[in-house]
Amino acid sequence: MTRFRYVDISSVSGEDRRVASADWMESAEAPGRARQVIMPGDVLYSTVRPYLRKVAQVAPELGGHIASTGFAVIRPHHAMEARYVFYAVQSQKFEAQLFPKQRGVSYPAVRDTDVFENSIPVPPAAEQTRIVEVLEGHLSRIEKSCGVLRSAVQRAVNLRQSLVTRLLSGDGVALSLDEGTAQDLMRNPSSHKPLSESQQPWPIPDGWLWVTVGDIFDVYVGATPNRKVPENWSGSIPWVSSGEVSFNRISSTREHISERAVGNRSTRLHPPGTVMIAMIGEGKTRGQAAILDIEASHNQNCASVRVSETRILPEYIYLVFEQRYLESRRASSGGNQPALNKSKVKAIPVPLPPLATQRAIVDQADELTVSLRHCRAQLEAALRRADRLRQALFEKAFTGRLVSQNPADEPASVLLGRIRAEREAQSPRSQPSRQPRQRGAAVQSAPAPAPTPAPRAAVQTELPL
Repeated sequence: MTRFRYVDISSVSGEDRRVASADWMESAEAPGRARQVIMPGDVLYSTVRPYLRKVAQVAPELGGHIASTGFAVIRPHHAMEARYVFYAVQSQKFEAQLFPKQRGVSYPAVRDTDVFENSIPVPPAAEQTRIVEVLEGHLSRIEKSCGVLRSAVQRAVNLRQSLVTRLLSGDGVALSLDEGTAQDLMRNPSSHKPLSESQQPWPIPDGWLWVTVGDIFDVYVGATPNRKVPENWSGSIPWVSSGEVSFNRISSTREHISERAVGNRSTRLHPPGTVMIAMIGEGKTRGQAAILDIEASHNQNCASVRVSETRILPEYIYLVFEQRYLESRRASSGGNQPALNKSKVKAIPVPLPPLATQRAIVDQADELTVSLRHCRAQLEAALRRADRLRQALFEKAFTGRLVSQNPADEPASVLLGRIRAEREAQSPRSQPSRQPRQRGAAVQSAPAPAPTPAPRAAVQTELPL
């Protein structure tokens, strides 16, 4: 296969448990982790940070394409209802077996074998189908309600972004010179070279100036002290990693360093009011900004913009970085690890209004931010309720209490016996005892496990994945 669609962990939506995107890729450009062939009905279970619940079922159009080795690929036997397996691995009982096996701190992960050695309850095949039909009816209504809430919050986000864009172009903002002109905020007004018309991203009102970050602020790049020297990490000075820069205010950090590790305090220790921007990072990290509320140092993946050394409002520059976030990401470069650099940060254009006008802009943006925060809090509370309802449904479904049992159904023990017999017939007797990396088998030959508690009318067995 010279060209294929690739499903990475980032391709899966943790909100609705589906493959949201699968880009086409040439074999020559494929990452080393693009090694697992997937088939329709396969269940992809992310083994990296499993608590994010990146679980999805492979749609027919993705059959024969490739998934990351960051997934355990669970391939249900044809006698099993694949959707039943998909829902069973999302249950709290399954997670309670798996999550304690996570290893690592920054990127907790489990192994494929950790996933496959877990068990799920297996009712008769006909009952699996009934369970899925009832579950999907309830889950579709839950997801529809959550979708309405997400759309409402996204509209609020879009409204705020639109307002910030308008404010930064001076639309609907009165020019106020109560605290001086824009020129008064420049370090060297007489030597300032205005941006050419082609360099100006959009028109601004009279009384405003187009400048660059480097025209008005000092910019510094951080460093990471040697982690092999314990003394470097035994101090009390806050140290910011790029992952902590996420459109927020920073009042505490996960790590601290010593005075010795800081080195030159004048360039490596930044005062409150400094605006930080993440220069390097995967996913959404690169280009995000934060305001320091404490004195702190940081790593080399961030740049510090010393706004606090001027009269310009840190909150205003934060808004500029927020508005230009997507453009900053598009402008980045740096090989396999997309990156900004110090020169690119210094070259970011800034529409600079007088100080009093900045205050009016920040106040208007803050009002909408409070409303947006309230909407998000309501959404998060509703999503938590929805998740509890999902888990309550799963609890009923996988303990035999969601649908009625039919004594005429073929018992689950017969179903599993048939699956095991078929698998044993397909496996050569000379198979070595060492197990290869599991790529998609959802059912392994195993000793008969103990049955899970179930209503007397049902015949259920635990199926080891």
